[in-house]
Amino acid sequence: MTKKILLISAFLVSILVSGCTSQNNSWPNADVHATNKVSQPVINSQQQNANSTQANANSPQTMAETVNPLQKTEKSTSNEHYTNPRFGFSIDYPSTFSVHEEPPEDGDGMGVKTPDGHATIIAYGANVCDWDVNYFYQEALNARNVTYKIQKGNWYVVSWLDRDTIGYTKGIVGRVSMNAFVIQYPKTEQQIYSHVIDILSATFKTPGIGEIH
Repeated sequence: MTKKILLISAFLVSILVSGCTSQNNSWPNADVHATNKVSQPVINSQQQNANSTQANANSPQTMAETVNPLQKTEKSTSNEHYTNPRFGFSIDYPSTFSVHEEPPEDGDGMGVKTPDGHATIIAYGANVCDWDVNYFYQEALNARNVTYKIQKGNWYVVSWLDRDTIGYTKGIVGRVSMNAFVIQYPKTEQQIYSHVIDILSATFKTPGIGEIH
């Protein structure tokens, strides 16, 4: 799974940093701490789906049939909060993503996964040179079996299916830098992870996209 995260990161970030100058190759200690608040979803189309699937996930039959470390997120509001010291973006994710990947040397992001390795989250930033949101949106659409897509203003969302794995990414693009997150999880556990997407989307803050880093 570590190799899988690295491959995802390389694919997404390689298109961003080519031709751009990195100004900071250090990786200070990330600001990771527990928080007791779960924010509400902000993407309407995903929100409607999450509401219906979340209700199903809470039914006794579904909970009995689905054994997953993330089940306790249905009963607990404990999240972790991450702030990237280089690009300044922040995001919350369930504390059940408790296995932390080694951060890249240039400090551009982070990766976490569930103990069973079935689900992964990465969040990253990059300097974008002269590329705009449409460029990154089109890149996200390439070479994927896209099941959902939307682009408005300076942000985009793309979801795809790769065999038995669902992927979901959201990117926010500024004048000189961008931030994005990616989550991948088993198709069979979609009801559980739609709730996680709501948390990621609602808490993803990108105050530094107007600056180069």
